[in-house]
Amino acid sequence: MVEFKKGESVNGWIFIVEIKGRKYYDITRDRTRKNRTGIFICPRCKKEKEQQFGNVTGRSPATNCNSCKIAKNNLKHGLKGTIDYALWKAIKTRCYNEKSTGYKNWGGRGIIVSPEFKNEPKIFVNYIKQLPNYDFNRSGHKGVTLDRINNDGNYERGNLRWVTMKVQNNNKRKKDV
Repeated sequence: MVEFKKGESVNGWIFIVEIKGRKYYDITRDRTRKNRTGIFICPRCKKEKEQQFGNVTGRSPATNCNSCKIAKNNLKHGLKGTIDYALWKAIKTRCYNEKSTGYKNWGGRGIIVSPEFKNEPKIFVNYIKQLPNYDFNRSGHKGVTLDRINNDGNYERGNLRWVTMKVQNNNKRKKDV
């Protein structure tokens, strides 16, 4: 068993102290097991983080902590994890991912996301926030849903609005029987 000294650098991580007796649930083996765990200083953000020794010393050691990874992924637009960003991603999935269950009803019918919104979630979110009836709270969009005014039209300026489910249900295309 490898021992580290306080202040020793381990693949960029600075070792502080080992935590004895920490147990983890191993989902792959469906049981609880002990892993050597310690407090290390993250090489990127310089904050003290609890890490399993294997994450720091393994064949492909972590180069930063999970907080740094989340921050790095959220640098571009700052929307990751928001309900509006999830909505933007869901719309793109329906329009462009042929494996999506909704693709046949959106992308399969030729409906697209406008070039302005397609790769710019911040522009999309800023636009939908200024539409009437936008009512955001911690639990989501309260009582309203984003709707395309022209059901055969694209996700673009002038064709989006916030409406109740009743209004949206009345704005469906006629299905061929």
